[in-house]
Amino acid sequence: MDPKSKAPPPVERPRLAAWLHARSLVPADIAGVCGVGREQVRRYCLPFNDPMNVMPSRHVVEAMFDYTGGEIGPLDWYPARLRQPFAGLAGSSERFQPVRVREDVQ
Repeated sequence: MDPKSKAPPPVERPRLAAWLHARSLVPADIAGVCGVGREQVRRYCLPFNDPMNVMPSRHVVEAMFDYTGGEIGPLDWYPARLRQPFAGLAGSSERFQPVRVREDVQ
């Protein structure tokens, strides 16, 4: 390998991909937990820049939050550059909070 060549940048994926890998699990192992098929779970784990990557529904995000004991939370489905501004506001292990709309604001 040429010492001047650079390694490609790491491919960023949703946190679920690493969570599965760390436990030697495959998408089929958890598909039933969230009520979707194994192919759908596989697509959740694809790199963010892959055109086949999809975002899970709120139902799936909540199911995964509960199943993983909070290890995979709402912010874990987004790339780091989108999670960063929210790092101090809501940790990735916090459950969705309803948005409160002030009635006096138009």
